[in-house]
Amino acid sequence: MLSLFLALFCAHASVTDDLSRAPKSFAFQNSKAVYIDILEAHYQLEYDITGKVASVDATLRFQTDEAGYPMLDFVQNASEVLLNGLATQASELSTPDRATKMRVIAQEISSGLHTLKIKLPLISLLEWSNGGVHSAFWTSDLSERSFIEKYIPTNLEYDRYGMSFDILFKNSQVKQAVYANGDIQFLTDYHVRIQFPPHFNASALFFHTTPETVMRESRLSFTSMDGRVIPVRIYLKPSMLTNAGAQLKKLEGMTLKILAELEADYGPFPHPSVTIYNAGSGGMEYHGATMTSESALGHELIHSYFARGMMPANGNAGWIDEAIASWRDNGYPRGGAFSGNANMAGRAGYTRFTDRQAYSFGAKFMASLDNHLKDQGGLRPMLKRVIENHLFSPFFTEDFVSWIEGFSRTNLMPIFERHVYAPKKGEKSTPMTPMPHVHHQKMSLEELQNYL
Repeated sequence: MLSLFLALFCAHASVTDDLSRAPKSFAFQNSKAVYIDILEAHYQLEYDITGKVASVDATLRFQTDEAGYPMLDFVQNASEVLLNGLATQASELSTPDRATKMRVIAQEISSGLHTLKIKLPLISLLEWSNGGVHSAFWTSDLSERSFIEKYIPTNLEYDRYGMSFDILFKNSQVKQAVYANGDIQFLTDYHVRIQFPPHFNASALFFHTTPETVMRESRLSFTSMDGRVIPVRIYLKPSMLTNAGAQLKKLEGMTLKILAELEADYGPFPHPSVTIYNAGSGGMEYHGATMTSESALGHELIHSYFARGMMPANGNAGWIDEAIASWRDNGYPRGGAFSGNANMAGRAGYTRFTDRQAYSFGAKFMASLDNHLKDQGGLRPMLKRVIENHLFSPFFTEDFVSWIEGFSRTNLMPIFERHVYAPKKGEKSTPMTPMPHVHHQKMSLEELQNYL
């Protein structure tokens, strides 16, 4: 499985230019706060079933091309921070525009390679029951600091790096089931290793574990148009849904049908496996995986192309994949001219979440773009070309505009400036009221706890 990950990755992407997508460093303590490029990360997750306590021990190897105080992010306070073997601290730091917070390491470094070790408690989305532990790293693109930084140290979305998990279940009397979009190896019944590929970032990773008797699952395969036999794993919690067997059977057929549809439009499925957790409500996408409901399945699976295939580098690019997915939900209508400005791409520079207006206004904008590209066959052929040429490469809205202009050979930036960037001086913005989306519901940690 891992070889498939690496082969697919190497064919489409390079991770050597991640710092070119990072925000600019800024003044801090008579020096600078600088962004880093994580090259690889190892996380040891330890669950003590008897003590009902969990922890994370992270080792990150990174580089930076300028001297200063290195930044990354993790929400929980660390119990230990070591930079190049020396004890230090990590404090929260607001970005210059106050749009977000990160962690800055209290030790100035030179440019080059460095090693950072961080220990912190794991306290979110945990439940100790059924003789074991329920734990998940579920994320959201609708809230601030809601990717995997809620659980483990990571970086902003511009940064891609290989991750590995060593998961230890201490004092457990039951075997755990592990669901993830990486290469899963059970070294023993109580020691699991997961390897994730080097094009993953903070929004890519899917991880969920429960005692093995809690979930019911189905395994099947999908034969891709490129000849790969892609394993599909679908699971659900029978205690939350009625007719679990019938639900699984229905999802099997739906999954195969949707994957065939998406491949016909956008080419071979860009991931080596599919993992689907039918939680019965809400939805969130990951690389080749999703927590979803039956009605949201198509919306979430297209995100494996757009969001977790064509990957936004920041919050100001996150609207594009939601607009595309919602346009598909609507049946790919071809729209004409329309009015309004939602400013989905011109918000504060350090914005880290997706503008919810993407679901409605953004979908209308994609329909309008489809009309502008009708002489070239519409928007979908252009999107297929983007997947072929830019898979797993973090992008900005400006890149998306450039790709469309290259495809259509027309100047389309004025359309984007009119509808998705901040209005120019003297122009008025059209008030937009973002509506709750049927597929991506904003859930609190308390609500997500119910799905463990």
